[in-house]
Amino acid sequence: MSDPLWARLIEVMHKDGMTLDIKRQAGYSDNLTKSDLWDIESRQIETIQKKLDCDVDPGEIREAIRYLSDVGLIEMEEIGRNVGPFGLSEKGFDVAHQRILQKQQEGREDKRNTLL
Repeated sequence: MSDPLWARLIEVMHKDGMTLDIKRQAGYSDNLTKSDLWDIESRQIETIQKKLDCDVDPGEIREAIRYLSDVGLIEMEEIGRNVGPFGLSEKGFDVAHQRILQKQQEGREDKRNTLL
């Protein structure tokens, strides 16, 4: 069974240190709106598709990003008076890190079971 898109996205962000270039004005609420998500350039959507090694619909990627924002796994990185790109929050980093460790552990167990 494949992992949900949001989970694969935070794992890529964790491994690659990737941020999402979603420009917003300072003072807006922390959560992303649908209109904010249309600011993601198609070039960045293509980069995400390549990193995920899949041809996911851009709308699904935008919804996964919105979900990550809504649950607090990504947050804005503030740069001066302007709001910068979105990156993993501390919570998002922890969730991604735990998922990666769990997969590594499962891989070792599968390998051990194959040898038995």
